[in-house]
Amino acid sequence: AYPNPNLFNPLPGTALYEYCVAHDLVKNSDVIYDIETVKRTGEGPLHHLDYSLVLKYFEKLAALQDERKTHLMP
Repeated sequence: AYPNPNLFNPLPGTALYEYCVAHDLVKNSDVIYDIETVKRTGEGPLHHLDYSLVLKYFEKLAALQDERKTHLMP
């Protein structure tokens, strides 16, 4: 097993989306954020979230994933 980091985007029609709406977390449900957008703008799909911390751990997990791939290559 190895990490596969992803950025959470609440999608309309899902229970997590409804939870995020009920707690005033959704910024704009018409936009899907990717990690490059978060790096460039410092913003993501949710209010009240420290995206600098998200990026820190995303990068750590991505490095572990890359390390794992390197060890598996012949």
